[in-house]
Amino acid sequence: MADKKTLSLVMLAAIFLFPFSVLCAQEEPLEPGYHIDFSGSEPKFIQRLVWEEAEYTLHYKIEIQIYSGMYTGYRTETADQNYIDVSLPPGSYRYNITTFDLLGRRGETSDWMEFTVIAAYQPRIERIVPEAFYMDQMADRILYIAGENILEESIIYLMDANKFVIFPYDKVIINSSRVRLFFDDDKLVPGRYNIIIQNPGGLNFSYDSIFIGYKKPLDIFLKMTFNPAVPVMGEIKDLFGMNLFWPCTGLSFEAVSSKRATFNSGIEFAVSTFLISPLATFKASLQEIYDNFSEMGKGVAFADFDMNLVLQRRFNKMRNTFTVRIGGGITLMAGFGENSRTEYTSHVNAGISSLFLLFDVFHLEVGCEASYYVGATTFIIVKPKLAMVWKR
Repeated sequence: MADKKTLSLVMLAAIFLFPFSVLCAQEEPLEPGYHIDFSGSEPKFIQRLVWEEAEYTLHYKIEIQIYSGMYTGYRTETADQNYIDVSLPPGSYRYNITTFDLLGRRGETSDWMEFTVIAAYQPRIERIVPEAFYMDQMADRILYIAGENILEESIIYLMDANKFVIFPYDKVIINSSRVRLFFDDDKLVPGRYNIIIQNPGGLNFSYDSIFIGYKKPLDIFLKMTFNPAVPVMGEIKDLFGMNLFWPCTGLSFEAVSSKRATFNSGIEFAVSTFLISPLATFKASLQEIYDNFSEMGKGVAFADFDMNLVLQRRFNKMRNTFTVRIGGGITLMAGFGENSRTEYTSHVNAGISSLFLLFDVFHLEVGCEASYYVGATTFIIVKPKLAMVWKR
């Protein structure tokens, strides 16, 4: 019998029967097998032994023997039907059937039929780590489970109230009380799930519960940007040429929906400053710098205040993104030297960029934006972008 300390030990019948000759067979014969009685404090396995029904039989005598080096008598039962339900401990057994006719006279005795009762174990879960998978966080989706009777043969999965199931793609059994489950991040679906363990023999355990969802509705991106300017059309290009002017920086705040979708939408607020001057550009040689030194007092500075709509496509488990921005804003422009004047103007923006994970919450963004300025001064500037990004 099972040790009292191991109350989770119950019996599973794996029955191999060899029927004996009888006079008549049932039209719809019963099948040998087992069922589990959950009415008590611990599950109890009931095995069913079945044989072919004999005609003109008053009752049957069933002799059961157990094997322990040799077969010895274990128990004897009688039955009016052609089956009997018993609850046997683990072990190897055999049984035979003797018929008794309507006058109570002993009839035929069958050959011995062997079967085995093997042990089944009741699984349990005591705790899990983590208790939630947040889909807006970059993390390996590993679930650690501590409990009892967790076997290599155990089937473990997540199931919600609508019977939707998520299976791990890998399972590592550390011992009978520890297991690691590995889930595919791309196959997670928001919801609240029970953790189900199914052990051989039909013994199951359901643990309430693990949450899969989002910790926050928005992803926040704070950026410090280096965005040199290249005038490509209009008065600024005519005055200063189509050069790369480097003293241009910016700050931006971007909020994008954290919920997984084909494209995530959001909004960006940004402020950028630009200095367009002959000495604020990259020169091919020191001679060119010297030739333009007399123009050091000439130029224009302006600041852009922008609001852009954002459409973001995420890749590689959110480690990389491709982003499109469309929007506009106002510009405060101040000239100096021969072009000294101050004015307000407006502009529209269109740009693309890509985000790359560097470490933890820090990313690098590269991209390009074009702005069309409309006002007393009309021009177009292309702005290559390089930004350090902190994501929350």
